[in-house]
Amino acid sequence: MSQYIPLLFIFVVNNRDQFLINSEIHRFNLHLPSANLDIYQNAVHYSGITIFKSLPLKFKKVSDNLRVFKIALKHLIHELLLFIR
Repeated sequence: MSQYIPLLFIFVVNNRDQFLINSEIHRFNLHLPSANLDIYQNAVHYSGITIFKSLPLKFKKVSDNLRVFKIALKHLIHELLLFIR
């Protein structure tokens, strides 16, 4: 697995104040802005939102604490690697 994906997760968690949310009730539902340009869709901000939205809710809930989030992310990656083998 590429290191790019975990770094995208960490980028989103570290810069959460720069992202809009779709609802005040559900603070983990990040707003994905509409983008027509491939350059923007491949940028860190847009792809970070896309990849963060794919996380299960239990991982999003611990994203308030970066240390706990990193530990949970390592466990998830380890489980995925074991599943692939």
